[in-house]
Amino acid sequence: MATKKETRSALAKERREQLKVLSQKLKSDNAIMIMQDPTITVNKLLLQWYKQKFNVSELKTYEQWKNFGFQVKRGEESYMVWGTPRTIKIGPKPEDEEDQEEKDDFFPVCHLFDASQVAPIQTKK
Repeated sequence: MATKKETRSALAKERREQLKVLSQKLKSDNAIMIMQDPTITVNKLLLQWYKQKFNVSELKTYEQWKNFGFQVKRGEESYMVWGTPRTIKIGPKPEDEEDQEEKDDFFPVCHLFDASQVAPIQTKK
């Protein structure tokens, strides 16, 4: 039986794959528009798609909502976009290249929540 951590990890991998598929679809559906306007990013396409499909208005990260005095409601599912790329080491290069490791860009997933998914933080008196 899978542990709670393994289950969460499997779910995260599945949601990441769904984001990849959606990103590719949006890129191919909007290829001409992207070629005409290089400022259009996959994240812009994702945000536009979320607004049209789910009628979201104001998306922020968990921390951003917390800084504004709001708490994400328990059980709410995030809207995902790609985070700032990070460079990761993927192993040593072949022997003919001295002491250098191969590096690759990794795009983490950024989780966003809509205003309808948060409530003001209640302070204890």
